[in-house]
Amino acid sequence: MKVYAVLLLWFASVGCHAHLLNMSRVTANLQADKTLTVDMELDLGNALGGSERYFEISQLQEPAKAAEMVELLSALTQATRITLAGEPVPLVVVSVVMPKADRESFEYTWPRTKIRLTGDVKQVIEGAPGSLVAQGQFLPGFRFEEPIAFTFYDVKNDISMTRWLAIHQKSPNFDARPWWSQEPSAESGTVVASEPAWNEVWNYLKFGFLHILPFGADHLLFVLGLYLGAASLRALLILISTFTVAHSLTLIISTLGIFRLPPMVVEPIITASIVWIAVENLFARKNMSVNIALVFVFGLIHGMGFAGALSELGLPQESFLSALLSFNVGVEAGQITFVAGLLALIGWARNKAWYSRAIVMPGSILIGVLATVWTIQRLV
Repeated sequence: MKVYAVLLLWFASVGCHAHLLNMSRVTANLQADKTLTVDMELDLGNALGGSERYFEISQLQEPAKAAEMVELLSALTQATRITLAGEPVPLVVVSVVMPKADRESFEYTWPRTKIRLTGDVKQVIEGAPGSLVAQGQFLPGFRFEEPIAFTFYDVKNDISMTRWLAIHQKSPNFDARPWWSQEPSAESGTVVASEPAWNEVWNYLKFGFLHILPFGADHLLFVLGLYLGAASLRALLILISTFTVAHSLTLIISTLGIFRLPPMVVEPIITASIVWIAVENLFARKNMSVNIALVFVFGLIHGMGFAGALSELGLPQESFLSALLSFNVGVEAGQITFVAGLLALIGWARNKAWYSRAIVMPGSILIGVLATVWTIQRLV
């Protein structure tokens, strides 16, 4: 039971929104008037020392003037490094719009503050021959939630580059079209990799893994339910494989835009599927064929949840398929690691006479209760 206490406390602490990604979104817009605006959507909870203080500051008449926010915004401008033609752009904060939500929303979700920074790049543009190389990087002086979805957008020519970045990681170089110059550039509007392709693949693998461990609570709770309900290791392997194939399928289909359901539909069904698995573990007689069919259907829904997380951030169009597949492999690696951990912790007890009474039953009850609470939260 100590193992369950630790697991369930962890699941509860992660919250009821596990298929969404807590992240930072940053868009650097190169404007036709030769200015740069940097629009950010940031969860400031951790940066401000917790959701309670984040909520308190959001309720102030002028939250940007609070002492913590003044210090935070100063750190933010120093940690945001956008370069054009190799020159760092000096940025200043021009607007801060904090979320207006109740205290519970700050505790259980990730309300994001909208911050705009601007920089004058006229001299850089006029002094740059041909194309204008742009690059983004975010430094550790500010607590960015990772991944950072960074987009550089050339407004005049309607071309853009998107990359997920970690702290310290530089984006690829982006060559904007020389609309300020009469001389065309052979490489205008292209993305030039600034790091090996394998490094980019590794980053998406990492983000996929982290989306499961430690942040994929509802996905892992479903897998835990399957683990507890499987009559044998062979049955567990079949069910986990079925679940993997199903959610991989809809992750790809939904992310490609072939078929998609809105999060308000998908998220409650995901937690309801966990309730179903928990109840089945307690009362149902096992029919393997029916179980496989149900797990496949539930897996399809979970895959749509992952796709919703990806659509929040966007994937780079220049390497869309490799990023998508790498993220999915990272998800599977996280899932395999979790199952391996379960086998190491309680696998030795599977053949004991007391296993069902002492582990399966109380575990399934706790899973069912927690998933029911999440379902209610997502519905309301």
